[in-house]
Amino acid sequence: MSIEKLNKNANKLVIGRKEVLDALKTGGVSEVFTSQNCSAGVFAELLAAAKFSDAAVKRLEVGNDEMGAKLKQQFRISVVGIKKQA
Repeated sequence: MSIEKLNKNANKLVIGRKEVLDALKTGGVSEVFTSQNCSAGVFAELLAAAKFSDAAVKRLEVGNDEMGAKLKQQFRISVVGIKKQA
């Protein structure tokens, strides 16, 4: 998986650890992507929450600063989710 998939779904993104975890708990996201330098604790927390919502969690090969720039944000991004289609 690459960052290009996130760019294609830019209008369906949930950005941030807290927001993605909340969306996982309600079943609102289908996939979760983390930056390469996302902490192990956050990654484990996402994996645990994803088990209950049947979402995939994948680590990208980009750092959080590059992920933020590629998604055209002025801040670093470590966790992004793609909302489920209605």
